[in-house]
Amino acid sequence: MLDRVEVRLLSGPDGGQNFFDGGDNFSIPNGSKNPSAAWEFVRFCLAIEQQTELPAGGYTPIRSDAATEEFRQRFPHAVAPLENLDAGYAPLSLSYNRIYNQSDGPWLEMFRTAVFDGEVDAAMENAQSRYDQILRQGDA
Repeated sequence: MLDRVEVRLLSGPDGGQNFFDGGDNFSIPNGSKNPSAAWEFVRFCLAIEQQTELPAGGYTPIRSDAATEEFRQRFPHAVAPLENLDAGYAPLSLSYNRIYNQSDGPWLEMFRTAVFDGEVDAAMENAQSRYDQILRQGDA
């Protein structure tokens, strides 16, 4: 099934490309009883050995050096973000929530239409139109 999937970075109303790059954070609360163990866990999670296995669990690494030839063969769908880390973006706008997080937003509608109705091209065309509309409304 994954051989029918293609990875594309997102374009805006006037072209370009980027992708969502953020949202997951580590934090060590002030006053933690064992901050050194927390730092050790963070280092473990960010180590190349763990980063190269993240796609097996549905996650994308944050280290571009994870994209070795072996990684590219095993996880081809995780390569585009790693090759374009400079295009990554974590938006600070209402538009992001309206596009991606709302249950009636264009991203989920696109996903549902493409997956459950099999209308991939129509779903993407409609979603792009709604993305552009939301972004042009001025709260981007």
